[in-house]
Amino acid sequence: MKNFLFLFYVIFGFVFSFSQSSFEKGYVVIGGQKQDVWIDNQDWSRSPLSISYKVNESDKPIVGNPSSIEEFGVYNSSQIYRSKEFSYDEKIPFRKNFVRVILDGAATLYSFLKTDGYNYYFETEDADFQLLSYEQYQEGRQLKENALFRGQLRSHLTCEDVTDKILQKTNYSRNDLKDVFQIYNQCKNQSFTDYTKNQLKTKFSLSLMAGTGLAAMKSESTETNKLQTEVKTPVKAGLQAEVHFPFKRYGVSAITGIFYSSHNMDAGIKETFQVPSSGNIVTRSFPVQADFSAIEIPLGAKYYINLVPKHRAFVNLGATYYHILGDLELKFDETPLYTVQEMTSEGSIGFFGGVGYMYNQRLGAEIRYSSANGLKYEKQTGKVNQLMLMLSYKIF
Repeated sequence: MKNFLFLFYVIFGFVFSFSQSSFEKGYVVIGGQKQDVWIDNQDWSRSPLSISYKVNESDKPIVGNPSSIEEFGVYNSSQIYRSKEFSYDEKIPFRKNFVRVILDGAATLYSFLKTDGYNYYFETEDADFQLLSYEQYQEGRQLKENALFRGQLRSHLTCEDVTDKILQKTNYSRNDLKDVFQIYNQCKNQSFTDYTKNQLKTKFSLSLMAGTGLAAMKSESTETNKLQTEVKTPVKAGLQAEVHFPFKRYGVSAITGIFYSSHNMDAGIKETFQVPSSGNIVTRSFPVQADFSAIEIPLGAKYYINLVPKHRAFVNLGATYYHILGDLELKFDETPLYTVQEMTSEGSIGFFGGVGYMYNQRLGAEIRYSSANGLKYEKQTGKVNQLMLMLSYKIF
């Protein structure tokens, strides 16, 4: 089992250190010309300084920045960025930066994330790109604000539906500002695109899993005996539920489930005791068969690594609740003096870790290692170690 555990850690380390590649279909605008490309989608939380893209999927990556790319976007996502020249800090000179498009129309709203929060910008058919001004400041014990952006909106988004009442209730936030720009474009009968509607949402999936592998159990008593099984091949099957979070293009998820396994193990007990008449210490060994079944309920995290389209590797890690169903029955040819023939099971918390591969978001294979205590009787404790190859099929 130690050799197989070593192999597991080697594979785990290899997959985890694999550099993630996530080129997805998108476009860039260069010199006013739109071109379909493959973009390394990093699911940017803030505006990137540069991006990596390929003209063809098999080409070497090209690095582009706001000076060379006027606009870029990843299809089927909310990630649209344009190059604009401005300074977002007094200490930083004017230069081109990528800003994220929130709503695009006759009046367009942008956002730019700084270290201390968001700045929002806009432009219209009659007004050049400019900052929507907002400032919070401390005056004594009071936190006050300078909301000049409401006056800017009043001056540049002139339409009967954009009322003073609406503007007074508008906060300096993405959703509030987006609502005002949407009202203006509708009032002007202008088409617009709300890129936040493509915002990724948390998803849920359920998979069937089954497999086999290697398992061994070791039970120790501090005074009398040891139970050591040979490595055997149990069968395991169950359901795994997964909550996919919209980080890194669904690269992070939480997993749980329930699994049933059946074990039939050949074992040996080494029993050490003192003979009362002579006082001598005697050690005897007994062959024994250990039959049991168990349930496992894991809870952990999973991280996906995009390789090429339709192919993903993943690693997972977490805790597992392990419980042997009923009592562990030990079948002896010769009855030991101090070893009970039935050992009471007791649920315990162990750990698990796995590495695997998924094809087309549907079929998967995983090598999973787990270890947990499964037995307890007086001073007896028993640990079950498993290294399993599990195949999976996503139901939905």
